[in-house]
Amino acid sequence: MSIALVGQSQETPFKFDVLSHDFGMLTEGDTAIYAFAFTNTTKDTIRLTAADIKPGCGCTTGKYTETPIAPGGRGEITAIYKTIGRQGVINKSIGVLQNNQNVAVLYIKGYVAKQPDSTITEKQIKAAPRLTLDRSAYNFGKVEKGQKVLTTFIVKNTGKDTLRFSSVQMACNCVTHKLFKEKSTEATEYILPGKSASMELTYFPSGVGKARDIYILTTNSKATPYVSITLEADVVESLQQKSVIMDGSGDQAPFGK
Repeated sequence: MSIALVGQSQETPFKFDVLSHDFGMLTEGDTAIYAFAFTNTTKDTIRLTAADIKPGCGCTTGKYTETPIAPGGRGEITAIYKTIGRQGVINKSIGVLQNNQNVAVLYIKGYVAKQPDSTITEKQIKAAPRLTLDRSAYNFGKVEKGQKVLTTFIVKNTGKDTLRFSSVQMACNCVTHKLFKEKSTEATEYILPGKSASMELTYFPSGVGKARDIYILTTNSKATPYVSITLEADVVESLQQKSVIMDGSGDQAPFGK
């Protein structure tokens, strides 16, 4: 299921800093916690109650600021997700209400991996392939809604065996990747020991606002079975600036008026 960032209405009494958080990779047994901070944008004091916080499932709970929040004041709604007995992709939501009306939806996402294999020996780790990246994150800056953007990471195998990618994991359907041989446009599915490859990531965030998604590579390495990459962008409705002309009164008027 693809989860999109939701744009905020001007009439919403809460202005959240972000509406979605990606935990990235978690290990089964972890408790994932994230506080969504907001500002009271109304002229009235707000007081949250338990009835205003509606998690989408029993695996997610929400805490909240219990003291009154004055106009312009700050508060938090904290999402808590317990991973025990749950492996795979996370896509969960928490509804926020005021006066029995939905005013926002908060999203948490990520990927829960199984516990590390305790039978792996130091000898096996030393003999395994090992993935290293030239960087672990990239921020695209402002991106127009619906636009696809691209960046390239350098992937190197610093281990002693051939590195292969078993799968990729993400909580959104918003990233694709291509792997090319070192200094080549020829596609490849593996990296030999001591060699590098270029990994081309195409990112297409949805919604409007701050986007942050984590792309997790699963490999055949006992040394680095999972490696994550964080992609961020500030998604806006349009990057085009309106052209203006002077109307008859000397004031600026948009084209087509």
